[in-house]
Amino acid sequence: MSFRGARSSDDTPWHDLLSKSSAGGNPKKSEPVGSDFLETLRDAQGDMLCPLFVRMYFMPDDRRRVFKSTADLEASDIRSLYDGFHSPIAELDCGRKCAPHNPSGKPFCCDICHAVPAAYKSEWKYLQPNTDLWHKWRGDECEETTQSEIRQLREETPKNMVLLACLGPDQCQRDFRALSCRQFPFFPYVTADRRFIGLAYEWQFEPVCWVISNLADVSQRYRQEFLRTYDKLFALFEEEFEQYAYHSDIMRAEFRKHKRRFPLLHRNGGYYLVSAKSERLERVEVDRLPRFGVYRK
Repeated sequence: MSFRGARSSDDTPWHDLLSKSSAGGNPKKSEPVGSDFLETLRDAQGDMLCPLFVRMYFMPDDRRRVFKSTADLEASDIRSLYDGFHSPIAELDCGRKCAPHNPSGKPFCCDICHAVPAAYKSEWKYLQPNTDLWHKWRGDECEETTQSEIRQLREETPKNMVLLACLGPDQCQRDFRALSCRQFPFFPYVTADRRFIGLAYEWQFEPVCWVISNLADVSQRYRQEFLRTYDKLFALFEEEFEQYAYHSDIMRAEFRKHKRRFPLLHRNGGYYLVSAKSERLERVEVDRLPRFGVYRK
């Protein structure tokens, strides 16, 4: 399945892009931070709600532009996003931890039979002339993929995105990894009351992904880059925020069904277990987080 949100703070402000909250949570114009300028909305506690609107935005080439959708992202915008979200997820190569448990010998996240990356169409437009790493996913890259699965994946892929396949982990060009590769196995978690509070994981990969069973190894630098990237995207594109709000709702429903809490890497740097029913957060030591499958040992 696609791992890019098929359909889709607490204590820390919204990094580079957002202004300090005003009393009572009224909309307040931000002061320019670097070359960024937008308006946003906070609640009385200062927690970030969905973006109110984007007035104007300066990208790296210093042109003043208004963004209506991810289709408006240009090559320099994509490169800027990539450069700001480049750190490895952990100090070690996590692919070496999971690959021995995959019959193909590949890391599960790099195996097209387990995960099909999706990219913004504007990303694909940037990648095509700059690298030979990617091609459009055809559905025949994995012999086990059925026609029904191909149809379902294409139907579930957002209209602003395209499914891709790469040359494989042995030929990876890290500078040209798609955003979906950089974020895996995580996605931005949005609460029912519309706050982006941290990183949750793609629960379908619990049995196979080493990182999901070893969240302590996720570096703080990676976490901060993840947050900054999605703060920026959510501030620009309400549709992106809504897709992940929907995906977060699906996660809560899935964990409610199994009467489970799910782990969260919080914006404040801590580790939490979240009630799927009430969304009550319990801060825990990292060794209390669950492990799965062969990684329980």
